[in-house]
Amino acid sequence: MPLSLFTGSSSILLKYVPATLEDSKHHELLFDYENKDYFSVPRHEIGPPIEVTSSASSTSLKNSTSAVSNLTSSSFAVEKPTETDASSQIRHIKLHGNFKEGAQFSVDVGQITRGLRFAYRTASSDSGNHSAEPSSFGIHKASDVLPLPDLVMSTSHSNGVRLHVIQAGSAVERMALLGKLYPENVVLLSGEEQSPTRALGVGKGFGPQFIIVGGEVLSS
Repeated sequence: MPLSLFTGSSSILLKYVPATLEDSKHHELLFDYENKDYFSVPRHEIGPPIEVTSSASSTSLKNSTSAVSNLTSSSFAVEKPTETDASSQIRHIKLHGNFKEGAQFSVDVGQITRGLRFAYRTASSDSGNHSAEPSSFGIHKASDVLPLPDLVMSTSHSNGVRLHVIQAGSAVERMALLGKLYPENVVLLSGEEQSPTRALGVGKGFGPQFIIVGGEVLSS
């Protein structure tokens, strides 16, 4: 498995995980991206936020970093591409999840690695550019974003929102969001202080931006 799924930056590319993935007659399998060209994948507009706030000190924005997960189960699955013949040795690895509300999601692990590679990061000691022009923050739940089809992005400033804060209540949701969001202007907060205001001045200075907060597994 890609080591980036388990830890941060490293010179090692892969991590060996002993497991039986599928009962196959093939001795060799090729795990490939579900979409080799993600530019051509359909894009779905993110839904309306559960709240919009323009105050960086608002209670809702502070609470967005400590969201409680509604995820009831998750698992990896090895799937054969639908368009291949029975003898094909190509497989996709998918991350599946179920929420309490009944919603489900399926995200390609290959796309998750892309999201990790292209995401902007804030250093643990970085406080962001608080002199940047403040914008309205739209707060979203991972359980509202992950079940959406295709790749999720925002093409308009609906409700006057440019900065979309997405609450990840678990490490699984954090990982899955990286594979669900179109990997263009995504900021991944790191460190114990995960205030979304730290993302101000990080990433592209124009267009809609997604800020993933919470769900990080911090080493003791």
